[in-house]
Amino acid sequence: MRFFFADQLNSVYTQAAGLTATATATSVDAASTLTFGTNGAGAGVVAPQRPVRDYGGFVQVGLPLSRWFNADPKGRNAGWQAYFEYGIDASNAADFRKAKGVGASGAGPIKSTLKAGTFFYKLNNWVQFGFEESQYQSYAVPNDKGVCTTKVSGKPTCTWTDWRTEFGPIFTF
Repeated sequence: MRFFFADQLNSVYTQAAGLTATATATSVDAASTLTFGTNGAGAGVVAPQRPVRDYGGFVQVGLPLSRWFNADPKGRNAGWQAYFEYGIDASNAADFRKAKGVGASGAGPIKSTLKAGTFFYKLNNWVQFGFEESQYQSYAVPNDKGVCTTKVSGKPTCTWTDWRTEFGPIFTF
């Protein structure tokens, strides 16, 4: 599902509230930082790691172009189809702030979108051609100095955009 939600996945954050005498260490896979501390009862504990919750969804609309234009089913224009897609994936703001430490060194993407259009032409029962134009966008939150983590042409920006064009045959056996 990551593709349809525009590839927005955030990691975990450590919930160290209420712990005293804390110390940190890198996890075994170096993907996160563990926090050790003392709880209110005086026992040594590891702070729990919580996932960054998010929301999103996608929609895809398919249009049978050949049918709409009454193309001859045995003719050359019988196999045209168009699909349009839109997807969004955004982080829960409260979890995002805890995970990224907003204000410290800038925060990564909080929301990403996907917009795509795909056209298919069916040559015969075995060969189909597809052409897709898609745009991925990610939106970052600026740090306390108003600077985002993304740079375009050497200048900081809060929006990253990637245009993709794909073309290729699809063989069916």
